[in-house]
Amino acid sequence: MIRLLTLTSALALGLSLPAGAQNPEMVDEVFTELDANRNGLVSAEELRSMSGGDRSQESRIALMIIMLDVDGDGALSKEEFSVMMAGRSEISDEQARRLFDHFDTDGNGVIDVLEGRAAMAQMQSNVSEAEQEEALFRADANGDGEITYDEFRKAGQ
Repeated sequence: MIRLLTLTSALALGLSLPAGAQNPEMVDEVFTELDANRNGLVSAEELRSMSGGDRSQESRIALMIIMLDVDGDGALSKEEFSVMMAGRSEISDEQARRLFDHFDTDGNGVIDVLEGRAAMAQMQSNVSEAEQEEALFRADANGDGEITYDEFRKAGQ
């Protein structure tokens, strides 16, 4: 259980995983421990349980599921969970698109200032408003006040 808490806490906080965390046996062990209802999927609620129900990690958990949930069922299969445990830092175009669409709340194909602020708050709650504005300004390459998918993708590289 201690090893599970160490691994899942590191994942939730975006920290580096301990050595050996990518080991298939360890992935199986952690997945099985988190899959409380034994349905073969790890839900947001099951991931939240790793932090003792701490709601401060809610947005990070939601973003993790959005990025890794390839089949769109709202939970992580063992395969999707394995990607997370592998600690891969690069995201695919599909993952980036899902994340962009999540932040584009009105669905108009761009992230405006309000959506950008909400996205920044969701991703990094400890970033000041000035730092958020700077990040949004840098992402908006053409300076039109909106972030297209291409600008979003380039900003994330």
